[in-house]
Amino acid sequence: MLTRPKLRHWTRRQWLGALALGAFTVAATFMATRYWELGSPERFATENAFYEHLGKIMDGDASVHHATMTPHPPSAATTSSPVTEWLTLYTSATDSSDQERLERDAKELVKIIEKYGEGYIGSAGGWIVEELPLPHDPSTKAKAWATAVGWQTIEHHHNYAETQKDKFAHLLAGATYLQGMTVCHMNCAEVQSGSRQG
Repeated sequence: MLTRPKLRHWTRRQWLGALALGAFTVAATFMATRYWELGSPERFATENAFYEHLGKIMDGDASVHHATMTPHPPSAATTSSPVTEWLTLYTSATDSSDQERLERDAKELVKIIEKYGEGYIGSAGGWIVEELPLPHDPSTKAKAWATAVGWQTIEHHHNYAETQKDKFAHLLAGATYLQGMTVCHMNCAEVQSGSRQG
């Protein structure tokens, strides 16, 4: 027999109270942690606190990571591109030779994309400063390399991945150092320090 979990039936007054508390918490978070107005190093800690609080409000896992990207700023890969592919590669947090191999192969992958990627606009890459949990094993910490690749469209990236596998497959086949990988696409926008988006 299947049963449905019991949901709490709140009164209208309870719902309004919960919504008011949520709105107050969001407003207080924006007023108390205005990281975009701070300089380094205060910005780093305050920005993390802001997104942690926002994540708790949304009942999700919001996180902020910092990377030293080359070239800097990574405009061609991000704000100048209609679509940005974010590729994050994970390796040992303690083995420097694995980290060196990952960096070498990530840079080689970008050279292959530059040569054969129709619709490629630009790229930037670098180490994420913080150690991150592995996507498939959150209890294990890893070092991660982030690569931003600008494409004209998502279809250009998908077409490249399908038609040019033979150009980059050797990098993945021999990558014993690779402990995880994530890929996502997004549209990026530049936000100027001290300016407000309305």
